[in-house]
Amino acid sequence: MVRPLTCLDAKLGEALLREEISGLGEQSPLTRLRVPLHEGIDPGDCYNQCAYEKGYAFVCHLRSLVDSDAVRKLAFEVKTNSAGRNLICCAPIWLGNVQVFDDFLKRYCAKFSFQSIPAEVMMAFFLESFPELANASGTDLKGELTFETWLHEPGYPRFLPDLSDAQEMMENCESLAFHWTSSSMPVQASVLYLSEEAKTWEVPPVLYFLDCCMTAKFSSAEVVEALGDALTLWTSRNSEILFRWTLVLIHNEVVSKLAVVRRFLEMQGKQKFQLPVYRLLTTSPNAEVLRFAKDTYAATKSMLHVMVRDRIELLLAARGDAQISS
Repeated sequence: MVRPLTCLDAKLGEALLREEISGLGEQSPLTRLRVPLHEGIDPGDCYNQCAYEKGYAFVCHLRSLVDSDAVRKLAFEVKTNSAGRNLICCAPIWLGNVQVFDDFLKRYCAKFSFQSIPAEVMMAFFLESFPELANASGTDLKGELTFETWLHEPGYPRFLPDLSDAQEMMENCESLAFHWTSSSMPVQASVLYLSEEAKTWEVPPVLYFLDCCMTAKFSSAEVVEALGDALTLWTSRNSEILFRWTLVLIHNEVVSKLAVVRRFLEMQGKQKFQLPVYRLLTTSPNAEVLRFAKDTYAATKSMLHVMVRDRIELLLAARGDAQISS
């Protein structure tokens, strides 16, 4: 079960990356792993999901290279002879490729722990560990997808890890989301029955299910509320679940439950939560939702970091709202 959950967690990260790049623009320099600060970009603008999720894809790419190259290692085996004496013999054996890469990560952490290092140092250490993966000059990866490409190319990464181990779990989530978004009131007993299993899910499947609920609109606000009741989403104490639940409420214009959205915005001031919520609020065609966004921001801005405030104000201003001073 660990591997499918890990893959599903990575799939959630991909969704966050798509959301971030969609908001910033695919050619934005802020979507690069190495942001060109020398071009006058404010370092305060660099914080986003790209560093985390694109960086994860980069590490997965390195792992895939080690896996595909079947790196041969020399290991010592300890054998015991019939007399009970230990004999140390040097024997070449094939280590599992996952172990090979994990051993590299352990050496990397041991060597560079408690240090800040540039990417070039990490690259050199990787190529020193796996010289067969280096180009002719020994300064970069061989092939088209090089270190330089990873560092400087904006937009979506060219490589994404294989997450097929989570396929069955994802299909279950997608199926349940389809049944809910296709439902009408009163919600069919079969849908409620299928939802019983979801009550036992761990957090990642619930998050993926809610992401799937964002791919289509529900038939009515009442069905959305019924989903909240069925899975007790209203009382969840998990911020990631509440974050996605607020997005579902806004996406379906459940204006009677905007107090839930406000409570979440008052509880969580992180940029990763605030910006997607305000981005959705400020793109709503519903005038009541837009007023709610402006009023909620005015009431909560004092608890937000200045960089978060600046970005929210840009979203509000883009809809023609009066500029709200800091």
